[in-house]
Amino acid sequence: MNKNLFVRKSKFFAIAAVASIFLGGIFVSAPQALAATITSNGTGGGAWTTAGTWAGGVVPLATDTVVIASGDTVTTGGNRTCAGITINGTLSMASGNILTVNGDVSGTGTWITGTANNARTISLSGNWSFNGTSDGSRAAATFTGSGAQILSGII
Repeated sequence: MNKNLFVRKSKFFAIAAVASIFLGGIFVSAPQALAATITSNGTGGGAWTTAGTWAGGVVPLATDTVVIASGDTVTTGGNRTCAGITINGTLSMASGNILTVNGDVSGTGTWITGTANNARTISLSGNWSFNGTSDGSRAAATFTGSGAQILSGII
């Protein structure tokens, strides 16, 4: 066998092996956070950041869609972010809190916004089809989408 051909093939295989280990490591070791729908517990709700507030004990990530079940009250207690929200129960926001929704806002529940101090803001990039009630006078909705957004409901 030609010695130069053997050396070239060996170098090729060494480079290919290193590349596949490196690339394989990237594809295997980089877990993807999968978006989920996270629903409140159905037993009264609780604080947004408390695992017991949510069915399955998982606090929603910014990439998750949130559903507040009928009969539950979920309190924000600070600024929060989600991929979308359906309010069929009660969303209670503290003074100055902002809920950033990177998607749609819908539901038929209650959004408690209080009557004193700063606004309680839902900032959304999707559409608004919330047809529930806003309890208080400090509600604010900020539409941040880059395209047309639909408002068909109650703020």
